[in-house]
Amino acid sequence: MRIANIYVLDMGDAESAVAVMTEVTAMAPDNADAFYLLGLAQREAGQNQAAILSWNRYLELAPDSANADLIRQEIEKLAALPPVTSQETALPGAENIQVPAEPSP
Repeated sequence: MRIANIYVLDMGDAESAVAVMTEVTAMAPDNADAFYLLGLAQREAGQNQAAILSWNRYLELAPDSANADLIRQEIEKLAALPPVTSQETALPGAENIQVPAEPSP
């Protein structure tokens, strides 16, 4: 997770951070912090729908965390935006997550 932070914060390379955090979540599908960071990296990379999925998994794992309300607000903001990418993302352990419907034009 430190490597992903370096990619995003120091190098401005959100795509690499997404790749690293995707591997982390595959190895640790019950690690809420990993999904939190994956969502941050995905948002920075413009992968809004993927970020929503990651953050929904984060909220499923840590619904009462200190960042839960902030993440709920971020999900609402991203859900209101048109999708930036059409990249599909499968998250380990996220089979039952509901994704908010995209707003109609």
